[in-house]
Amino acid sequence: MRVLPVLLFAGMLAGAPGAVLAHTNCMSPDAPPAATVERTTFQSRGREIQGLLFRPARPNGAAIVLLHDREGLQEDLPRYEVQAGRLASCGYTVIAPSYYDAAGPRSRNDPRLGDKWAQVIDEAIIKVGSLDGVDPARVGVWGHGRGGGLALTNALDGIAARAVVSVSGSVRAEHGRGTPPILLIAGDHDPDAPLSAAEVLARELRQREVTVTVASVPANLPEFEPAAWDAVFEHSRTFFDAQLLGAGS
Repeated sequence: MRVLPVLLFAGMLAGAPGAVLAHTNCMSPDAPPAATVERTTFQSRGREIQGLLFRPARPNGAAIVLLHDREGLQEDLPRYEVQAGRLASCGYTVIAPSYYDAAGPRSRNDPRLGDKWAQVIDEAIIKVGSLDGVDPARVGVWGHGRGGGLALTNALDGIAARAVVSVSGSVRAEHGRGTPPILLIAGDHDPDAPLSAAEVLARELRQREVTVTVASVPANLPEFEPAAWDAVFEHSRTFFDAQLLGAGS
């Protein structure tokens, strides 16, 4: 059964039972399913945070917290939900929290609430690290747009994650010693989050003794095409494999 990403996501938020993702043999789009997706909730500062949980058929011991862009989880995740499912099929347990739930439906328009959003990231790391098949010392954070910026900010503030991927995210590199390794991904011709900005940020972070890698994907517009998302998650998977599953993990 092939489940379209948008319909699958809508069904999960509506409380439908866990659904099997359709074309996932690690990162290949043509192989049998190897993960399921279900609705999940957890608490942050007394508020209920909703999200999706991708469970691998064969956990590899590592997990990833997936952070949405400024439009919110329901609008952003369907763009790359299939690729996130493939990441789970590689063995990663993936949790995608709606961090806007930390301050009500209007919070998306108030970036001053970043500390509450950051707390959701911390709680999501704890939540996914407590699940069966997950080593809490092997949790990474992946973010897109605003979520990428939050992932970077938390990393510089001493986030408990082992590795961070930021897609089209930005941050002020004011400190960073002790920060986990970071992968910055940008579209090679993205006018809103250009590759040149990622390269400048990488240089600033390296001056603060942060280990940073920069990768580009083919993109001429801020809205990535499916092929660009495929490339994003290929880079992400390779990075997380090295940082969360490598010999030194």
